[in-house]
Amino acid sequence: MRFQQFTVYPLMTILLISLVAQPSTRPVSAQDEPPPQFLYRDENRLVLVNGYTGETAELPIEVADQDHFDWSPDGQYLLARLQEETTDSYCLNLYDVDAQEWVYGEPISCGVPEAIFSPESTHIVYETNDGTNLMVRLYSIENETSQELYRTIQEIEQMSKGIEQFTWSPTGAYLTFIDYTWIMGGTLNALVVLNVENGNYAVVSAPNPYYASYDPIWSADDRWFLILLKEEYVTNGVVTMTNHQGDVYLVNSDTGEQYRLTYTPAAPEVDIRWTEAGTIAFTMVVQLEMALTIEEALEVEPVPPEEIIEPEVIDTENLFLSMRGVIISPDPNIGAWGSTIETQPGSGEYEFNIGYVSPDARTANFTTLIPGYYLYPNSRIIIGWRPSDYPYPIG
Repeated sequence: MRFQQFTVYPLMTILLISLVAQPSTRPVSAQDEPPPQFLYRDENRLVLVNGYTGETAELPIEVADQDHFDWSPDGQYLLARLQEETTDSYCLNLYDVDAQEWVYGEPISCGVPEAIFSPESTHIVYETNDGTNLMVRLYSIENETSQELYRTIQEIEQMSKGIEQFTWSPTGAYLTFIDYTWIMGGTLNALVVLNVENGNYAVVSAPNPYYASYDPIWSADDRWFLILLKEEYVTNGVVTMTNHQGDVYLVNSDTGEQYRLTYTPAAPEVDIRWTEAGTIAFTMVVQLEMALTIEEALEVEPVPPEEIIEPEVIDTENLFLSMRGVIISPDPNIGAWGSTIETQPGSGEYEFNIGYVSPDARTANFTTLIPGYYLYPNSRIIIGWRPSDYPYPIG
């Protein structure tokens, strides 16, 4: 294998409770620092855990098994999608964690399969429908008003439309999501890039959008992004990966205009990124087949040590945390982690812990056991750390 580096200049990642009281190895003064708080579900209750002491406090509301909760970026609210009793959809509301009350007496909207906070926690983007088409709407928490940002067009009645994967660009200027259409047992997927300030949007599509996936790599100002697009994602309607590796495209965020940078669908491009200087960089992996006679092999000249390409240095500290699934809190010294405990062949529980973490030590202040089936990625049991901008000390 030969690796070639290319640089292109601009054209531009809870529940039978067992509380474990163990002394923390990190001295903590509750008067000096607000404790990081972790939220999880215990049957029909939401429980806050003090990351320093392991003390728990229940929020005074009852929740249903299918209800979804997400923290606002500023940690003030819980974005709640509460399951409607007569349908498989959800009603949208906000819960103020400190005031311990619902912000609105009536839901913001019902029939909401997906919703996300704005980065500033001032607005909520959510999906709903008018009975025929899907809509993306923007709700202002301050003004309690909602406006339409995007609407699908159902061109063929028997084809079902869908919207999913709301994501913000790094600066929060653009909202992206997938607009898909069911066809022949699969989906035709397009990426919508919406400028929230002016309401304009661009649609980015792979050459063949059947089962296409999109993962924009944004420039520093969000005006451009890089994306890897394949000529084909599945073979003959069968959901199996093809041998297409994709090519790198540069895309204008406002217009959606694409500039293809590589033409090597058989060779993968990896480590696609923007440099600090604003240039585009990526590594192309090219496979070369070599054939040498004995005479030629004996005459290969040694490569000077300074010209030998060495492997990249691995960040062992971050690797330690990521390999073991540690979820770091706003205080970088406190984290959450877990491990599977097999209680009998083929089944088990998940031991979830919160406490002090470092690259070579962990001390749990809180431990709880949850059934193994809650480990799926869409689990609504583990909600996560409460966001905070408090300047916690490191070390």
